[in-house]
Formats: sequence, C-alpha cells, structure tokens
Amino acid sequence: MRRHKASPRGEKGNVMVSSSSVPAAVSSATAGRLTARPEGPGGPAADPLTVRGSVNAIQPAIDYLKCTVWSGVEEVLTALETGVVGKYWSQQFKGWSCREFGGRVLSVWEAAGLLYVVVYRAKDGGQADYLSVEVKGEGCENLGFDGLAQVLFDIRDFRPRPSRLDCKWDGVAFSVDDVLVAGEAGQFISRCFRQDQVKYWRSTAKDEGRGVGIGVRAADRYLRVYDRRGFVRLELELKGGWAESACGLIFSGSEDPQAVMWRFLRGSIDFADRSDGSAARDSVLLPWWRDFVEGHARGKVASISHESELSLEALGIFEMAVARSAKRLAAAVKVLGPSYVLKRIEQVASLRWGSDDEKYLLELWRNGLHAGLIRHNEVPF
Repeated sequence: MRRHKASPRGEKGNVMVSSSSVPAAVSSATAGRLTARPEGPGGPAADPLTVRGSVNAIQPAIDYLKCTVWSGVEEVLTALETGVVGKYWSQQFKGWSCREFGGRVLSVWEAAGLLYVVVYRAKDGGQADYLSVEVKGEGCENLGFDGLAQVLFDIRDFRPRPSRLDCKWDGVAFSVDDVLVAGEAGQFISRCFRQDQVKYWRSTAKDEGRGVGIGVRAADRYLRVYDRRGFVRLELELKGGWAESACGLIFSGSEDPQAVMWRFLRGSIDFADRSDGSAARDSVLLPWWRDFVEGHARGKVASISHESELSLEALGIFEMAVARSAKRLAAAVKVLGPSYVLKRIEQVASLRWGSDDEKYLLELWRNGLHAGLIRHNEVPF
C-alpha cells in the first residue's frame, strides 16, 4: 500500500488506497454452536416494547471494542483493509480518511465511518507512538461477533491487547428510576461498585434523556443505564485486564459469547434486597432484576494479569503435556478413535476445571492466535 498523506489538521480528506482481495468467508460450520442466537452483534437491538419477565427476548451485544496495537500505521491499515474492510465493507469503502491533531491523539484514520485507527503520542517520553483499533456502535452492529473476531484476527501480528469492551442490553423492562433508587439505597451486591459511586445525570440536549452510572469511569468496570434513545439501555464497560479476559472468552469459542457477557454482568453487580443486613449469598434479588437475569446464572469472572508468567509459557505447558502422554494417546486414538479420546479428555477435565485452567485457556488462545496456530475460520464462534 502506498504511503498515506494526512489531510490538514482538523479537516477530513479521503485518501484512496489500492483495492484488496476479499478473504474467504468464515466456514458456515463454525456458526453451529451459536445457531440459537439472533442476527447481528449478538442480536439486533431488542424490541423496546418487550414486556417485563420476557427473559429470552433481550440478549447482549457488543457496542464498542478497542484494542491497543504496536506497529506502524500503514501496516495496520493494510491488514484491516485486506481483511475486515474488504470482507464486510468493500462497497462502502472509498479509502481511508484522516484527521490530524496536536495533542495526545496525533491522528485518526477512518474507514466508511465504521472502523477507526487512532495514533497516540508516546507516553512518558517513550520512543514509539502506539495505535488503537476501535469499532463503535454502528460498526459493531454491522459486523456482529464474526466480524469483530475478524478484526482481532487481522491485527494478530501487532501484539493486540483489548483495552475496552462495552456490552449492551437494549430495551430492558426496568427503568432508570429502578436502578437509581436501588443504587442510592445500596440495594446491590458487588465487589467493584460502591453505594457512594451512584450518580444520576440528565442530558442538557433536547430529547437526550437521563441516566444513572455506578462506579468510576476511569476504573476497569463501570455500569450505566440510560433512556436517551427512546428505550432503556444497560451498558457494562470493561477496561484493561477485564476487557482482555472477556474478549478471550467471547472469541475463543470456549462458550457462547452472550453467556460470557451475562456472566461478566452478574459477576460485576446484582441488585438485591440488602435492607435486613443479610449476607450477599442470602440476599433475594429485586423483582425487576430477577425478571431480567432469569435463566442466567451468576458465575465467577477474572481479569487477565499482563505480567503473568503464564502468558509466556502457555504453549510450552501444552507441549510438555503432549510429550508426557503422546505415545499413550496416540495408541488410544488408533484403537478407540479420535472422537472417543477427545470426549473422554473433556469429560475428565470438566470434573477438575478451576479458575487457573480458565486463565490458561485465555492465555493459550492469545498465544496461539499470535503464533498463527489459530485461523479465523477454524475458531468455533
């Protein structure tokens, strides 16, 4: 791709790039595990008229994805153009437009108004600038889970690290007032949010609605509920290691992506009656929240530690496990067949699975993707 020349500061200008081949489509067989989910990024926006208690009508979707990468801007633009842009937006794409700035953000490259590559000034006197690849609401809705997975695959060679992930639930049956009253009264169970972090806001713009936030925006988890779009939306914002952990589970194929988002929501907060001072495990969910989360169990969630030695050893641990049991497993495969052997491994593992194993799964996925061992059309999401 020829060198891009940015347009004057603060102005937009289309920069035409050479056309690229469209990569092969993801195998339809990989969608088999998610046949029950709706279309779009985890399903289209839920019907705002969904009645209270209709638990299957509202499913989460990704509303914002941001990944930090370390590479030159041209390499990243080329990878995205030959990947997700060529596959999903070839007709809308007319070239990269660029805006230049003079602060912490040096420039913003935009494709079809749906995909952004932001160039940041190096922090603390660092020698190299760094980039972020961002997909916002409309782009996430357009791409869905498979398209967002394509974005991660396209930037796999640039040390990608998901740094923010927003999950949304559109058309929830409860109101901003329900959340505000419960939040100010401390009627919730959470290890990351406090009662004094509940903030109400009303937009000064016409018809922009009102909302309530719980938490601190600069923290790695933040919850907000608002009604400015004519229906009530709940959003869970994940940053840092929490975003990376959620992305690893959503896109590794280890479980249903929407189930992951439900688990991170309930692992972050549950609205429950705490008026009698009972322990969290004995508290009863508030009726409106119980109706909303019905059918979605509360589970443990964890954040990835970037300094974990496991991230450097994940593939090595796998190779040692193979070396210890390769001959016995090879004999079993020849005699009993690969399907039986794999099924037995999964059965035994399920009885002993713990939090360390889940962390290893995430690290193995990340390392395998970077090493080129995981191909986009082989990941069962």
